[in-house]
Amino acid sequence: MDTIKDKLTFLKKIKVRVFAGVMSLALVAGTGYVIKKAIDNDNNNGKIISINKHTNDESISNERVVSKASGKDYYELVNLTNSSTQGNQMSNIGRFLTVYNMVFANEHKEKGIKPSLSWNETISLALAYSKDNTNIKETFNGTKLNTVDLINNYKSAVNQLTDAFIIENKKVNISLDTLTDSEELKNAYNEVNNLFLKAKNSDKDDLKKNVSELYKGFYKHIYAYNDGVKYLLIEPIVKASNKLFKDVKISNDFDGIKKYYNGLDYKNYRNSKFRDIVIYSSDEVNEYNVLYEQFKDAEINQLKGYKDYNIKKRNIKYLNTYNKSINNIKHKTYKYTKK
Repeated sequence: MDTIKDKLTFLKKIKVRVFAGVMSLALVAGTGYVIKKAIDNDNNNGKIISINKHTNDESISNERVVSKASGKDYYELVNLTNSSTQGNQMSNIGRFLTVYNMVFANEHKEKGIKPSLSWNETISLALAYSKDNTNIKETFNGTKLNTVDLINNYKSAVNQLTDAFIIENKKVNISLDTLTDSEELKNAYNEVNNLFLKAKNSDKDDLKKNVSELYKGFYKHIYAYNDGVKYLLIEPIVKASNKLFKDVKISNDFDGIKKYYNGLDYKNYRNSKFRDIVIYSSDEVNEYNVLYEQFKDAEINQLKGYKDYNIKKRNIKYLNTYNKSINNIKHKTYKYTKK
């Protein structure tokens, strides 16, 4: 299943439209689909990938579906469940992980290294960005979550994403906003990510100004309101910025904020959030909704089938693009650090 033809067949099954060239990110209003930019590394053609969001709200039935879920793929499961809450959240998770591993990781593949994410890491991110714990039992049907596992998977995901943002480019963005339905969080993420890419791609003359604007964006969305969820959403960008721009001396107004973010840690908030989430989870099975483990197995098996679930050889620091990104900023900051 690792040929280009097989991969195209799979992508078409989840409603893929293939175009020549690079397509921009877009949200198609008024439809049940979210369109994300996707670049296939094998044939260099741009793809727009859209995956069904759950649309069963008008056809909720009393049909038991657990026994019918066996052998179905992930996107069939999304529309099989009788829970729109479960369907929508699993749709978000599946869209993000599929596009990240099949597109972003392939775009930056070299030396046999693919900067992929695992299912468990993606789950921890989605839960960190949630603002409502009351539907956890419904979404994670039949599974009692574990606080320590969630914390460890989240930390692992942030470490991987911190380096991923260092190699991120305008051609293929990292769309963490897919993991939340909150427009407020989506807007904050996209604004900060755009500021980050602008700073990263600055020439020498604009670097200082654009890095100042980036930290001003951090201040706007986190520091001024002490918003824990927003911080968790953009934490990988904050950490990547601290690595990339550590030697950039920005304006006095924001230098203190820059130092503040170098030491910022929301681990107490994060850990407390995960503990609360676990309380709402249960191993009790609702046969009218798909089991969480059925979603998990279906997504992992599909990605493995296309060799896009590489969670062993994925150290981004070994990539040439990583070192190039670090050295590029160092070169631009030389004029600011030279004595």
